[in-house]
Amino acid sequence: MGSVSNPVAVVVRGGETSQRSQIEQILGANELMKLVDGDGDVELQVGSASDLLARCGGIATATIGLITEPLDPATLTELLNRGFFDVLHISEWEATRLERTLIRAAAFARNAGGQEKHSHNRFLETIVDAAPVGIAYWDRQGRYQRVNAALAAINGLPVEAHYGRTIAQVLPGLPEQASTAIDHVLRTGQAIVQEVSGTTPAQPGVPRTWSVSYYPVRAEADIDGVAAICEETTENLNADKERERFVSVLGHDLRNPLSAVLMSSQVLRSRVGDREKVIVDRIKRSALRMQRMIRDLLDFARLRNGGGLQIRVTGGDLVQLLNDVVGELKQAYPESQVDVQGPASLAGSWDLERLSQVCSNLIGNAIAHGTSGGLVRVELTEPAPDQVRIEVRNQGELPEPDKVEQFFQPFRSGKGEGNRDSLGLGLYIARALVQAHGGRVVLRAGKGETTANVTLPRLTGTRSC
Repeated sequence: MGSVSNPVAVVVRGGETSQRSQIEQILGANELMKLVDGDGDVELQVGSASDLLARCGGIATATIGLITEPLDPATLTELLNRGFFDVLHISEWEATRLERTLIRAAAFARNAGGQEKHSHNRFLETIVDAAPVGIAYWDRQGRYQRVNAALAAINGLPVEAHYGRTIAQVLPGLPEQASTAIDHVLRTGQAIVQEVSGTTPAQPGVPRTWSVSYYPVRAEADIDGVAAICEETTENLNADKERERFVSVLGHDLRNPLSAVLMSSQVLRSRVGDREKVIVDRIKRSALRMQRMIRDLLDFARLRNGGGLQIRVTGGDLVQLLNDVVGELKQAYPESQVDVQGPASLAGSWDLERLSQVCSNLIGNAIAHGTSGGLVRVELTEPAPDQVRIEVRNQGELPEPDKVEQFFQPFRSGKGEGNRDSLGLGLYIARALVQAHGGRVVLRAGKGETTANVTLPRLTGTRSC
C-alpha cells in the first residue's frame, strides 16, 4: 500500500447506520485512508442495486458501489456501464479487499485527473493565444506573467518584453489608474471595468482608449494575481464624437429655415380659403414636429458634450402647463385622444419651459407609440405636500417590457428601427430634465398598458443636469 503517497480521501454516501459504521471502522484503522464530507478521491455508494442504479454513479472520478443484496451478472454489467469503477457485494466488505479496491480507484482517479488537467490547460492556452482581444495576467507584485499576442500588438512590444515588469515600466505612457486598478482587485477581490486612455509604443504620441476588465485569480481562498481583458475603443469613441458634433451643427443650422417655414405658414393661413387651410395646417404640424426633433437633437448634443441643460426656476401652475402642452400636441396629432385629470390648479416652482418639454416628450411618446386611436390618460396628483406626480398612461405595451431601462437610452424608439415619427431621444432627455429638477421618472409596462411616472419636488432650486 506504500504506492499511495497521500491519504485517499473517501466519501461515503447512503446505507444504514450500522453499515456506515462498519465501513468507517475499516477505513479508520488504515492511515492511508481519510474520511471526508465533501468531494473526495473516491466515493463509496452504499445501498441496493436499484438504489445505485437510480444514482447513476457519483460526482467523483472513481465511484465504488457497495451492494447490500445479491447481485446478478446483468445488474453488475449495468452498474459498470453507468460509471461505477467497481462493485462489491456485502460479503466482500472486509478490510483487505476494500482497501485494495480503494487504492486502485484512487490511483485511477488521480491519473485521470492529471491527464484531464493537462488537456484542460492546453485548451485554455490555445484560447488565450488565439483570442482577438488583449489578455494579461499579473502576479501579486503587479508584474506581467502572461501576455497574449493580441495585447502585445496593442502595446507595440514583443511578448517577452512584458514578463517580470510592471505596467509603469512597460507602458509609461499610460496613466497611473491602470496600475491602481490591479492594486484594487488584489486588495478587495472584486472585479472592475474601467476606460483607460494614453499612449503606447504601437503608435507613439497618439492618444488611444481601451476598455479593460480586471478579475481576481484565486487559488482556494487566496488571490494569486489579476487577469485582464483589454479591447481598444478608440475608433468607436472618435466616431461617437464626430456623430455628436454633426448632430449639434445640423440642429443649429436647421433652426432658422424651420422658423421661416412656421412664420410663413401663419401668414399664408390668413390669406387662403378654408380648403387650402387644411394643407397649411398640415405644413404647420409637420414643422412643429420637426421643431421638437431639432430641440431634442440640440439637447442631446449638449448632454453628450458635457455642457448640461440649465434649469431656471420660476413660479407657475402645473395644471395650466399640462393643458397648454396637450393643446399643442393635438395640433400635431389631431386624431389623438388625451384626457387630463387633476386639481383645478397646482402651483409650484420649476423651470416651466423645460417641464413643458418633459410633458411634451412623455405625452407625445404615448400618443406615437401607443395603440393607434387609443386614449392617453394624464393624471396629476400630490402624493405629499412637497411632491407632485405626473402619470402618463397609454394603451399598448412596450415591445420588450422586461428591458424597460433601454428605452431611456438615446436613439431608442418604441416601434423599432423603422419608426420615423421621432428620433428616440424623448425619454432620454425627459429623464435628464426630471433628474435636474431633483425628481425621477419610471417607466412600467403590463396588462396591455404602458405608464410613465414622473415625481418632482414642489420647489426646485436652480441647477443643471
